[in-house]
Amino acid sequence: MKYMPPKKVELLYEESKWFKTISSDNRWHTKADAMEKLTKSLLKRNAIPEIRLRLFSDPDLAETRSKSSKQIFESNGLAGDAIFRHPHFVKYLHYFINGPELPAVAIEGFCKILNDDLGTSGILLDQLCKFVRSCIRDNDLDRKSAATEFYRLAVELDIEHDPRAIRKASLSTR
Repeated sequence: MKYMPPKKVELLYEESKWFKTISSDNRWHTKADAMEKLTKSLLKRNAIPEIRLRLFSDPDLAETRSKSSKQIFESNGLAGDAIFRHPHFVKYLHYFINGPELPAVAIEGFCKILNDDLGTSGILLDQLCKFVRSCIRDNDLDRKSAATEFYRLAVELDIEHDPRAIRKASLSTR
């Protein structure tokens, strides 16, 4: 299997306008409208990779093995389209479009280790964990945010190992 960096979602013209509104308009109602329209449009045309949607909604892929992000929204009283308008949904929408938010060098290096596959699965996992910790230090990344993004990357790439081991390595970075 050849591991390739996850691709960004190509936005249509109208979707690009909504995306810019989310980043630039200071009026919350305008941002919320744009978020809802953009999300519905992306869902309607099946533009969001299935694994990204599953990471949001499937409790089995929950980063901390508890509730999915969608279930957390629902347990806080939000359902359906109301989720798309919530301020905390912005980060999920960015993830749906851009994929894991890591420096390109980190994503490419992670894929290279997987593609080179030098050794047993235990050795490979050790290499990935060392690489993750090194990336966090070298790129001055927040380890908690990086843990989430490396977890997402590992899930998207469908690595043979438990992605939570990658997350744990990120969190253990000193």
